[in-house]
Amino acid sequence: MLQGPDGRVTTTNEAAGHILGRFSVQLLGTTGFDPAWLPIRENGTPFPIDALPGAEAQRTGLEQHNVVIGIHDRPHAAPMWLSVNAVPIKRAGTDLIQGVVTSFTDITERKQMADALKQQASEDRRLAVVLRDASDAISLTAMDGRILAWNPASQRLYGWSEAEALGMTLLDRVPPAHRQQTLNELAAMSLAKKIEPYQSQRLAKDGAILDVSIAATALLDDAGNLYAIAATERLLKEDQHER
Repeated sequence: MLQGPDGRVTTTNEAAGHILGRFSVQLLGTTGFDPAWLPIRENGTPFPIDALPGAEAQRTGLEQHNVVIGIHDRPHAAPMWLSVNAVPIKRAGTDLIQGVVTSFTDITERKQMADALKQQASEDRRLAVVLRDASDAISLTAMDGRILAWNPASQRLYGWSEAEALGMTLLDRVPPAHRQQTLNELAAMSLAKKIEPYQSQRLAKDGAILDVSIAATALLDDAGNLYAIAATERLLKEDQHER
C-alpha cells in the first residue's frame, strides 16, 4: 500500500485487499488498518493505531521492518498475524516525507506453528523436571522395545546409567524365563485403551532379579496411534535389593 503525507492510502494492490479481506478500492482513502480490527502486539497487548509501522515511518522518517501485528477480522475470532514493513518516501535531497510504502505478509500459520512448538518445548521441560525429580523409576519404551527415556531413579534402582539404558531394549531388562511373557504383555498393551497396573520381574545391572509393580501409560501420537509406553516401576519389597 502507498500512503500519502496524510497517512491515507492512495494506491494498493489486489494482494493487500485479499489478505485484509477487503476489495482494494475499499482501502483507498483509509489509513490502511481499521481500528475495528483491534490490532495487538505479540504479547497480546493493544497496538495503538498511531504506533503502527506506517504511522511510525511517517512520524520518524525511519524504516520499519518485520513488525508483527495481530488483527481480528471479526469479534472473538483468533487473530490473523501479519509481518509488516514500512518505508518512508522522501523528496530528493530533503528529509521531507511525501508518503510511505507499506508491505505485509500473512504469517498466521507460521506463528501458530512457532507458538505450538514453544508450548511443546515448555511442556517437555516440565516433563523433564518431573522425570528427574521423581522418586520412582520411570522409563519410556517404544513399541519395538527400544528404551527412549530413563530417569535418575531408574539408575538408582537398576544400576544402568541413562547412556547405557538408551542403548538397550526392554528384553535386556527382563529375566530370560519371563521374556516371552513380556512380549505378550507388550502386544496386549498395543491393543489396550487402558493399561491396568501389574507385577513383573526386572533385571538389575549386577544380575539381581527384582520383583516390581508396574504402572504403565500408553502414549499416543496426534493421529491417536500408540507409539510408546511410559512405565513407573517400584520395588515390591524394599529390602530386595539395596543400592
